[in-house]
Amino acid sequence: MAQTQIYSSGPFKTFRMPGPLAAQIKTDFPEVELGGRLEYAGKTIRYEDRKFNERIIFGDIDLFSIFSINFIQGKVDKVFSDFNSIVISDKMAKKYFDTENPIGKVMFLNDTKSFKVTGVYEEIPQNSTVRFDFCIPFEHIKDDGYNIDRYGNNSLYTWVLLSKNSSEDDFNSKLKGYYQKVAVDSKSDVTFWIWPLSKAHLYSILGGGLINTIVIFLIVAAFILIIACINFMNLSTARSSLRSKEIGLRKVLGAIRTNIISQFMGESGFITLLSVCLACIIVIIVLPTFNHITNKELEFSLLDPLIISSLIILTILTSIIAGSYPAIYLSSFKPIAVLKGSLNKGRSGILFRRILVVFQFTLSIGLIIGTIIIQKQLSYIQTKEIGIDKEKVVILRIKKEANQKFDALKASLLQNPIISFVSRSGELPINIGSNSGGFSWEGKEESQNTPIGFLTADVDFEKTNGLKMVYGRFFSKEFGTDSSAVVINESAAKLMGKENPVGDWFDWGTGNRYHIIGVVKDFNYQNLSHNIEPLAIFSFTTRSNFAMIKLAGSDNNESINYIEECWNNILPTFPFEYSYMTDDYNAMYERETSSNTMFKYFAMLAIIISCLGLFGLASYMAEQKTKEIGIRKAVGASIASILYVMSKEFAKLILLANLISWPLAWYFGKQFLEQYANRATLSLDIFILAGMGSILIAFLTISYQSVKAAKSNPVEALRYE
Repeated sequence: MAQTQIYSSGPFKTFRMPGPLAAQIKTDFPEVELGGRLEYAGKTIRYEDRKFNERIIFGDIDLFSIFSINFIQGKVDKVFSDFNSIVISDKMAKKYFDTENPIGKVMFLNDTKSFKVTGVYEEIPQNSTVRFDFCIPFEHIKDDGYNIDRYGNNSLYTWVLLSKNSSEDDFNSKLKGYYQKVAVDSKSDVTFWIWPLSKAHLYSILGGGLINTIVIFLIVAAFILIIACINFMNLSTARSSLRSKEIGLRKVLGAIRTNIISQFMGESGFITLLSVCLACIIVIIVLPTFNHITNKELEFSLLDPLIISSLIILTILTSIIAGSYPAIYLSSFKPIAVLKGSLNKGRSGILFRRILVVFQFTLSIGLIIGTIIIQKQLSYIQTKEIGIDKEKVVILRIKKEANQKFDALKASLLQNPIISFVSRSGELPINIGSNSGGFSWEGKEESQNTPIGFLTADVDFEKTNGLKMVYGRFFSKEFGTDSSAVVINESAAKLMGKENPVGDWFDWGTGNRYHIIGVVKDFNYQNLSHNIEPLAIFSFTTRSNFAMIKLAGSDNNESINYIEECWNNILPTFPFEYSYMTDDYNAMYERETSSNTMFKYFAMLAIIISCLGLFGLASYMAEQKTKEIGIRKAVGASIASILYVMSKEFAKLILLANLISWPLAWYFGKQFLEQYANRATLSLDIFILAGMGSILIAFLTISYQSVKAAKSNPVEALRYE
């Protein structure tokens, strides 16, 4: 389920839902057959001497039926009969228990709470939207500090299963006004609605989503296939003279036009079928590399009916597209004219081939420009100053018990000069997702209702992450009142309508007022597709999830070894795992990185195919101009002048392709960049670079045949006729 919250700044959509909703909605709506809550968490799981950091879920028992989880051991309706139960996937059963029967065995979470294994289910496929390897009863989430008993707290996912005769639109219409009915103590303007699981992976509730990337890749793949078909048409019609006598003789012997068309369509179909077979072999070989690049686990099985039917349709369509024009064109030759040697192909065939050359290079140049734009945006993301010094910051995931020993860990780490600062926070400063619309402040107008992001952090958070203070100060141990203090960013101060609000009060919606002690310079605390929003930082540390360690030395291996030593001395029961903030930041743009890599390959493939066609046409053109080249050589023409004659026609076509491609690429490039609030500029140099590159590639392609023809003996050339 999802909800839309209306603020003065506009609507805010989220999948995060309040705790009481799942049970309430099952009671109030008969069409809701099942309803369950879900939330992910990182925990250290131990069985005997085997311990690992794992991602588990807190979940209601209805989830197993909603998602059709197949249990190998244990009954789905009984697995949570005991409150301290845990169900695990068969993959985890092998990981922790090897060949032992896991049922009844006791596993420890964070080395403090014990859970008995009551069920084992088949591992959820990689392509599933919801995946988990461990699940414990949802109510345990309260131990992590979650408030799941009121409607004002939106922090978890809710899934429902409707009866078969229910419709999405009808149910959404019934949900209008439902929030106001159940959350009687809230003044918020909220609407609940359902979002089908079939859309959850590819579509975003904000619009767009992964489906846009898939559509773009499908279009690009179609363009590359069209370029290949164009080459086939070009070369088939260009070399029509080689088959003209065959066609003439067949017609004299009684063949009708449909026989000729069938022959050429059959040849096209055979070549296409052979190409499809080779393509399948290539896909099987390169699929592991493709999965590595895209971080997916795609499968290609020739036993899959969908794949087989798609290949058949693709083969037929490609055969028709590639073979129809050559078949119709070649079958139109008059047998008498052909056998007399007076075949006049006219300018229509030449014009058509020129149009095809322009079309395929327009597509190729567009792909080159698209690749450059994506690369430029990716480079912009990686090099943009986001207001955080993320270099040499090591991140550790800390659990509740690790929080209790954090001060000891911090003191141990700071004994070594290779460590500059150590801090902890609820979320990473590069990816803060928590926000609330319940804030108030001194001088707030009644109409103001804007969500504000919030973060909990300790006193060294500012120094560890290189934040800059604009007014006031950050938290400090020297001030005992900082437990009731708050630091806001510039955007929050602007929302309050005050340049320097230090000293004013700020309320989190609980009635407890915090005094503003500082204003921090704005920094990008979300993906760069978002603008910088208002942010409030509080000094709570008991619910921290991350420790951040700023390194002073240049030897990262020495630093990591020392950090691990300190960790194992103080927290021996917790596995040591770390990452660098720069790596976590770059991982946020994994889709852009993989898209950039794929576009590079697409562009290279399109250019290679286009150049193969251009090479063939240049070879044909050289043969057709053999006599002309011989005469030019005989009267003293240089190789350069002959090369100019041979290449000028193609140069005009490539220039025309650039003129057509540029405005199209500018439009689609602009659409791509507009999804980022922070984006690179769409400058002219991108198009000039692509244009010069396409001309150079085309020139190198045709120059071989041109130089070869120019170097030929003019006597042999004139004897040709």
